[in-house]
Amino acid sequence: MIISGKGLNILIDAPFSIFGDWSAFALCYSIKKYLPESVIYLDKKKSSEAKHQYFRWMTQLKVRHFPPSADISLPSSCLIIRPISDIKNILSEAKEDKFTPFVSYEEGCGKFVMADWINSNEYPFPYADNLMSTDACVNEIQVLKLWKQMNTLYALLVGG
Repeated sequence: MIISGKGLNILIDAPFSIFGDWSAFALCYSIKKYLPESVIYLDKKKSSEAKHQYFRWMTQLKVRHFPPSADISLPSSCLIIRPISDIKNILSEAKEDKFTPFVSYEEGCGKFVMADWINSNEYPFPYADNLMSTDACVNEIQVLKLWKQMNTLYALLVGG
């Protein structure tokens, strides 16, 4: 059974940073694609020293703050890359050949290395084609394909 997300509350945990901004956006984008009827909440870790405004895209994507309860809580460093048919074993690493709906790219994805991007002032979406590796597995291909698809929308919403 494939679910549309109706009645599903999803909480995204994201740091208050450029990384948190683009990674939470990417996860929201993927949730809207595969679970369009779910309700998305964002738990961002605010910084009192922040000089930038992050998460400006939340209103346009109808993302809310702090759910009354969450059915699924996810770090911002993952994406949903295929429909959910079961809420068991829902997360794996992008570099694994496991057939799960959510994949994390914390351990890398193609040529993407988290340590190179977590403190960067850029986001990886425009570089998705260059981040593809010849030995990429299907999960990595799906992540990079989604990043490429969301690039224009993210740039429009954040003014970049």
